[in-house]
Amino acid sequence: MAGIQFGEFESELVADIYEAALNQELWKRVLQKLRDTIEAAECAIYFYDAQCRSRNYAAAATADNDIAMLYLKKYIDHEASIINQNFQSIPTGTIIIPSAMKALTGKKYAQIIGDAYFEEFKTKHDLYAGSILIHGRVISAAMGAHCWNGSPEFSPEVITFLNKVAAHMSQAMHIHNQITGVEQINQGLRDTLNRIGLAVFLLDDTARILFSNNEAARILESSSALKIVWGGRLALINEQQNSRFQILTAELVESGIKSKKIVEQGLSLIGTDTAYANPLKITLIPVRNLELGNENICLVALVNDPNRPYIVPNAYLKQSYGLTSTECVIAQSLLKGLSISEIATNRNTSTETARGQLKILMSKTNTHSQTELSRLLMALSDDFS
Repeated sequence: MAGIQFGEFESELVADIYEAALNQELWKRVLQKLRDTIEAAECAIYFYDAQCRSRNYAAAATADNDIAMLYLKKYIDHEASIINQNFQSIPTGTIIIPSAMKALTGKKYAQIIGDAYFEEFKTKHDLYAGSILIHGRVISAAMGAHCWNGSPEFSPEVITFLNKVAAHMSQAMHIHNQITGVEQINQGLRDTLNRIGLAVFLLDDTARILFSNNEAARILESSSALKIVWGGRLALINEQQNSRFQILTAELVESGIKSKKIVEQGLSLIGTDTAYANPLKITLIPVRNLELGNENICLVALVNDPNRPYIVPNAYLKQSYGLTSTECVIAQSLLKGLSISEIATNRNTSTETARGQLKILMSKTNTHSQTELSRLLMALSDDFS
């Protein structure tokens, strides 16, 4: 393998990388230069956003656009999930080689990713060097350099070069994330979806997730009841529940396509999670004539988490409503769903004292019932979340 030349060439490559951060169509040129320099069979990169599929991007030095589109449609969700699960301990921008990969996972990358991937793309090479560019279950990015099966591992000189390049590629992907996050989603729609206090998943006519809001991301991170599976589809962990869920999803997507109504009646089912005191409630609503960018939305999945944490800073309550520290404690207790008797017990006071403090709290917030006060606090919590 030819020696790696630093200096002027490296500076040109780094400049190309940051140009690609601003124009993703230039990544192919970067990958072609990288492949030729290290004498690899292929170099590839992907950016993945589980909340908004229109932001997903993949490129390779030799693959054409049809291959890239097939990868985005069928495999990016799987590979992003596999990489996140197996390489969380690897710092971003750090190159991992096959021997280190096997020491970490006990497998070669081809075994980790699965036979279906290699059969689909008819490839006969394996990952010889890779790097996580952005870590995360919701948003992630990675690059890989592939060699023909049986080729020797990259030399230390090549790995040193790749570590330098990968650090810049990681920074470039973070820039790409910030820019495309603003460009791709209508800000007004995103603000609305992020304020309603429910997890929202917008699905296309194949039930793929096109967009999900911040509450959806929180539930996916914290709950063992929901997950994103092959093809970017929403699924329940419980197999029996998931079987029914997938049938309903398919039926409602078809209903949404054929329906002459804008919104039909939704169906609900419970997603069980043994780690939660109360199960998630999932409501599916078929829709039509609703677009997000160039994508057609056919189904809306709303997920209500009864255990969702509600937070309103005490400093805000004191400044905006003139609450005392004691009244802030009561307000926070109401946000947690505690009753007046439970609040009194926790504070070692009588129920009558707690009721009196509640009345003062309602007066200061201009609310006329405990229910109205709770609604106000939840609405404030949505703003702060």
